[in-house]
Amino acid sequence: MPLEVEKTDDEIIIKPIGDFDYSLSGDFRAAYENEKPDMRYTVDMSRVSLIDSTALGMLIKLREHTGGRVDIQIVRSSKVVREIFDVVHFTSMFQIE
Repeated sequence: MPLEVEKTDDEIIIKPIGDFDYSLSGDFRAAYENEKPDMRYTVDMSRVSLIDSTALGMLIKLREHTGGRVDIQIVRSSKVVREIFDVVHFTSMFQIE
């Protein structure tokens, strides 16, 4: 299973599994595209083994969906993934924990 999604009335938690890359683009978009932009969004990276530039683009598209008005949390990233977020300055666009 490449992606898990948990939804409540006010929050969506997206959990990519394994390689966070182009192969998840449709499932990732489907997790939020029909939801209200003002929902709380969390991306749980605890089971991500690899992230590529397509995944970075998916995260930006999620941010665009919210109009940049909602803080999107990215949690439980590995050290390597966190370093990638630092290099591409995602720390200024997302709450990364």
